[in-house]
Amino acid sequence: MGISRVRKAALAIIMLGMGLVASACSMRSAPADLLLPIHGADEELTKAVRQSLPANASLALVDREQQLRAIRQADLDGDGQLEAVVTYKDDSEQSKVLLLHKDKASGRWGGWATIEENSSFGIDWLELSDLNHDGAPELLVGFNSYELNQRTLYIYNAHQSGTKAGGVLKPTAELAYSLIEDGDLDGDGRKELVIVQQDSEKMEASLAVYRMEPSGLKRIAAAPADGGVNGYFDMRIGKVSSGHRGVMLQASLGAHTEAVYMYAWDEAAEGHAGGKTVQGGQAGQLRQVYPNEAISQNSDIVETYFLSVTGGDGNGDGILDFAAERTAPGQPEDTPYSNMITFQDYLQWDGKGAFPVVQRMYENFGMGVMLRIPEQWGNHFTIANLDGPSRDMGIQIQMYEPQSGTRARLFDLLAIPAAHWEEAKDGLEKDGQAYARLLAASGMVYIAVYGMPPESWGQREKDAFQAMLLDENELSQRLQVMERP
Repeated sequence: MGISRVRKAALAIIMLGMGLVASACSMRSAPADLLLPIHGADEELTKAVRQSLPANASLALVDREQQLRAIRQADLDGDGQLEAVVTYKDDSEQSKVLLLHKDKASGRWGGWATIEENSSFGIDWLELSDLNHDGAPELLVGFNSYELNQRTLYIYNAHQSGTKAGGVLKPTAELAYSLIEDGDLDGDGRKELVIVQQDSEKMEASLAVYRMEPSGLKRIAAAPADGGVNGYFDMRIGKVSSGHRGVMLQASLGAHTEAVYMYAWDEAAEGHAGGKTVQGGQAGQLRQVYPNEAISQNSDIVETYFLSVTGGDGNGDGILDFAAERTAPGQPEDTPYSNMITFQDYLQWDGKGAFPVVQRMYENFGMGVMLRIPEQWGNHFTIANLDGPSRDMGIQIQMYEPQSGTRARLFDLLAIPAAHWEEAKDGLEKDGQAYARLLAASGMVYIAVYGMPPESWGQREKDAFQAMLLDENELSQRLQVMERP
């Protein structure tokens, strides 16, 4: 997965923590260590898992999983009783899936069925999703393989198969993929499967939509995708504009760069070519809306991406958006790329051709904060490193005029250890500096130290400067501590 240089170093600590978790999961730990079912730990279930796992087996995590869990619960066969889906590795490091069932009469958990499909390269994706809309979810398991970007999805339907205790649950469908996600693409209340298939050697890729119909899994739409990327690693399905649903993909272009691709779902009109009504929804097609020529020609975009923690909806309005990382203007021309200061414009499709900015953010991983930049600032601001002993304590937000290059300090945003706050406060007051204490978190106190417009400026420029200043209340609302996994 590609990570921008700006974010890479800051994420190293987070990834180190995740690495420790992953390492622990590969060790022969007790099954209960990863027992995180949806409704909380269950002593009977824990006991049943211990008894059902093969000797020397250990619970294992799914690769693309936000929540660290190796056990999920759902009523797979529609009998009103829960089943447990357990992911584990056996003593030969084969990743497998085991199913347990809760007996209706006794209320006790016990072994139920096995799945023969497995992989020595881990499980990429696992979902419980009611694709055929019969009231019981299908079990969808995607296994990794030794080939780059080549994986296999197996779909299991315990409701229709009449699985009995001790039996083997056979897949009802099998599908090759590189990246997969389920979601309601056409807005009819039912989920489809959207997959990317990529051939890295041939540099070819495609996007396809599948729907579960009475006759089986059917492909209902397809579109070409960029085959020149290193790989696709994230996908979101949902509203891509106020009047369109669609798909947003995230790909790695290289070691330090990511890119977003957005497709809209266009329903085919009845009576037109390709507009036949199909089981479970209306036929349609995928249309790429981003990148588009106008946006791609904007040279100050470093990369585009969306964050998993926001679900691809950075401003929380229910419509997918993505971040376009831009370089802060006015930086010295000889600034190394790794030292470039950037901010993020969150872009959202207007349903036609434009991608207006719906939110502007500055992220500082060293300080652990995000600052929501006011819309009214427009392009009359920039961000600069501090000079002197305060350099490593924060950043400076400046008023900046792109045409003339004129700038002035609006405020310094500083992170001060809480243990030294009183000392710093006394120093600020002794020097007569205007400041605002914004928030305290994780042993740090975050403050803004305000600047003044140059005396040489005219009254018009000074008024524009004053209009850009944020008071303590507004600045506090715009500053947010980053969430840690």
